[in-house]
Amino acid sequence: MMRTLLCFLVICVYSMSTLAKARTFDRLVLEINGKSYSQRQIEVYQALRTIASGGPSDKGLPGAEGWILSLDSFRDEMMIYINIENDAEKMDSLQVDSKAIRQVQEKLEALVATDDNWRDFRRRYSISDREVTEYLIRMFKVQAYLESRGRPVTTGQGAPSGYRKIDASEPWFVTLFHATPHRLYDRARAYQVIEPFGG
Repeated sequence: MMRTLLCFLVICVYSMSTLAKARTFDRLVLEINGKSYSQRQIEVYQALRTIASGGPSDKGLPGAEGWILSLDSFRDEMMIYINIENDAEKMDSLQVDSKAIRQVQEKLEALVATDDNWRDFRRRYSISDREVTEYLIRMFKVQAYLESRGRPVTTGQGAPSGYRKIDASEPWFVTLFHATPHRLYDRARAYQVIEPFGG
C-alpha cells in the first residue's frame, strides 16, 4: 500500500513539473545596465508604442511577426531612458506631455471596449492603469529627449506624427549604445508565446 502511494506521489510530482515546463508564464529576455526586462513588459510597451505612434492597432498585439523589431526598439528606448534617469537635471528638464499620455490611455480604453483581441490581451496580461501610466511616462520622456536633439517627427511611412523614431546610426546613439552595458538572454530573439497567469 505504501509503495503504491509513493509511486502515485512520484507520478503526480512529475506530471506537475512537466505541465509547468510546458507553459511559459513570462521570461527574461533583456538586461540593460544590470536591470532585467521580461517579454511581457516589452509586449505591453510595444502595444502602447503602437497606439502612441498611430500605427495599425493589430500591430500592437503580441506575436512573432514584429518581435525582433519590438525587442530592439524597446532596448534602444530603455537605454535612452536609463541615461535620462541617471541624470537628475536632465530628468527634471524633460517635460512629459500629459495630454499625449491621456490620448494614448483613451485610445487604449476605446480599443479594449470595441476589439475582442485587445480586451483579451489586457485581461490575459493583467495590465493595470498604473502600469500603463508608468510606461507612457517613460515613453514620452524618451520622446522629449529625442525632440531636444532635433529629431524629425515622422512615422515609418514618412507621414507626420507626434512619435519620434530612434535613428540607431546617429553618432550620439552609437556612443550611448556602446557605453551602456546590455545583453540579450539566451534565445531572446526566438519568439515564445507566453501565457500569463489568468491566461
